[in-house]
Amino acid sequence: MQMQAWECANPVGVEALAWRALPMPEPKAGEVLVEIKAASLNFPDKLIVENKYQFKPPLPFVPGSEFAGIVQAVGEGVAHLQVGQRVICLHGTGGFATHACLPAILALPMPAGFTFEDGASLLMTYATTIHALVDRAPCRRARRCW
Repeated sequence: MQMQAWECANPVGVEALAWRALPMPEPKAGEVLVEIKAASLNFPDKLIVENKYQFKPPLPFVPGSEFAGIVQAVGEGVAHLQVGQRVICLHGTGGFATHACLPAILALPMPAGFTFEDGASLLMTYATTIHALVDRAPCRRARRCW
């Protein structure tokens, strides 16, 4: 069985990414296989395919740090997730694909009422926005400026 993914074999920029058929991964102990339904695109995703990010995964790799989907399989010892469960994931890589295997601890149950698009942007995108607005540029009640 195969999956599809944007593969980075040479991190010189997005133009080097290639859409490829890859073997379907199988979860090992402590891992889950997620069918990806949505992934967010963040600044680190651009930097990582340009070899400019502090984290440098072994080549080749599939970029895409933040994604949401449905658990397709669980490895031995995974008790907090089950097949068919909707999850949000922050793994660092693997999100720009149809499927990803990752440590189960990095997959969280998706909040009720969330769309896959909402879930795929919660952990990194939303958290970065809150950090910028609350910690770096504290929000204040707006004053009339006219």
